[in-house]
Amino acid sequence: VDGQMSLLEGDRSSSVLEMGYHFELSITDDGKTSKVIIPFDPGPFNWEDYIRLSRFPWSLVGRDRGVIYDKDGVTLETLDYYSDSRRISVPEVKLRVAHGPAPDKRNIESWEPVTLAVRSFGGHGMSPHGTGSVGAWRELAQGEIVMFGMATSKAETDAFLDSRPEGPLEFNGQIVLHAGGKKFHFSVDDLEGKPPRPLGDSGMAIELKDFDRQSLRVVLATHRVEKRIDKKENSEVDRTKPVGTLVLHGFQTNLDQQDREGGVYGSFWFDPYASEDKSDDTAKKKIVPETSRAMRMAASRPRLDIIQGHDQKLYYRTWRAPRVGTIAQLPSDGSETMVFSPSAFKTADDKTDKKSKVAATEDNLIPATVYVEKFMPSEKPEIQIRMVPFKKDGHKTPRVKVRLSIDENRQEFWLAPVATAESAAERQGVVKADEDDGRSVSLQLLNDTIELGFGVVLDNFERRLDPGTSRPAGYSSQIDFVQKPDSSGMDSAVYEEDVIVTLNQPVSFTDPTDGRTYRFFQSSFAGPYRPGDPQFDQIVGGNRKSDELYQSTFSVSSDPGRQLKYAGCLMIVAGIVVMYYMKAYFFRRKKTAKTK
Repeated sequence: VDGQMSLLEGDRSSSVLEMGYHFELSITDDGKTSKVIIPFDPGPFNWEDYIRLSRFPWSLVGRDRGVIYDKDGVTLETLDYYSDSRRISVPEVKLRVAHGPAPDKRNIESWEPVTLAVRSFGGHGMSPHGTGSVGAWRELAQGEIVMFGMATSKAETDAFLDSRPEGPLEFNGQIVLHAGGKKFHFSVDDLEGKPPRPLGDSGMAIELKDFDRQSLRVVLATHRVEKRIDKKENSEVDRTKPVGTLVLHGFQTNLDQQDREGGVYGSFWFDPYASEDKSDDTAKKKIVPETSRAMRMAASRPRLDIIQGHDQKLYYRTWRAPRVGTIAQLPSDGSETMVFSPSAFKTADDKTDKKSKVAATEDNLIPATVYVEKFMPSEKPEIQIRMVPFKKDGHKTPRVKVRLSIDENRQEFWLAPVATAESAAERQGVVKADEDDGRSVSLQLLNDTIELGFGVVLDNFERRLDPGTSRPAGYSSQIDFVQKPDSSGMDSAVYEEDVIVTLNQPVSFTDPTDGRTYRFFQSSFAGPYRPGDPQFDQIVGGNRKSDELYQSTFSVSSDPGRQLKYAGCLMIVAGIVVMYYMKAYFFRRKKTAKTK
């Protein structure tokens, strides 16, 4: 026996997870469910690795590949297997950024790594694709902000490339819109409290629904303009019909929501300096709430907006209040691009206007060089499974790609062992037959388990840190060996209590039911989990009253031949000693007789 047991503080278990796997197939027919256990031996490596390995001896390694179950219209095929893998959100871009003079690329430590991905949300069932998506953002070492998003059409890409505002930004900012291939710009003050404004001859109109100055967000309703006949006036009039909504941000542009159904795309530009230098005319109009200091400072930071366009190329634009700098394509072949260059934000007025905010902050802007280290494009936001190169030790997340069929219906999907699956979609796959049939089949990948004849309770886990750091210097678990609970629900008897398991100091316990001795090694731990952590409700559960919980993992082994191995080691040592002394005896110099 060689497996693992993981326990949260206060939990009890008698199951040991082994390295082997099996499928559990549940077939439902006429309201009755039957389960089928299918052994699954994938072998030690990623299946792709066998192409590079020598045929001997690895061609002799058994792998359950192909059709492993086919009965009564239900078929299970294994298509691919990763011994270790990870989930990634795509599209994803990995950048390298350096401030000041660009260092040599070979000096990789001088380049700051930045990884950004568009994440999907709202998915359901077996689909990894969500109903919506959200971009990402990162703050660089010098305080600049990098945003990453995605455009799904040529019109949306063109709107990004032609999003530069016109003229000075007014007190509440400027909205730049694209509809029907044309550009429109409005100040927030011009739209506030007004009826829908037509967007030229595009057949669309917009209406300002909300302007939140505290978070620098505008919400616009889009309307489709329709021509109708007014019977009373006997003339043609315009009627508007609500279509969708745009949500635009003056800082967190990765959260922008475009009206893709109505074909209206926009950007919102806000000048934080205008809120400091508001004129008397603006103040007389009405009292407006001040932008929070934190948001005003954030909006004044240099910003680099990057999107994946409809053609799966990267495009970028730079912003330094109150102006947009460069808008261009970002090379994805590793070529270096200079961003935040002061010259990109200059205009002819800056040479004569010495009080310009841009001129005043020019000395504080540090040029930066960016290059794309890796870019993984995608037609839509989704989650992909990527193989991790084989490693002998350490934590692994295996996944298997299967094709499950019932009658004429089939689906392909990835499954991870239930114990290590990162999402509900990876824990179980379901395929339904025709609606009239009412049959369905579900599939899970489970670790092989061994039931011990006793239970283990984790009373307490203790972690010790190196002084002044967050690095663990050591950790130990306090456990009890108890009687395995029966169906009566009575309290279990305690065989041994307050047993301490530490690193390099395993403990042994003999199963009272069969006399087999098991050794428990302190393997690893996870946590602490606290309320508010993403893992707390998922792993710990909502019924826990403790404010901090650890999860301890033990390696559990039972080797009946261990005494024979020890005896063999002693024989080898004894043989070495005997050989050493025999050599000293047989090869010593013989005394020669002295001659007179």
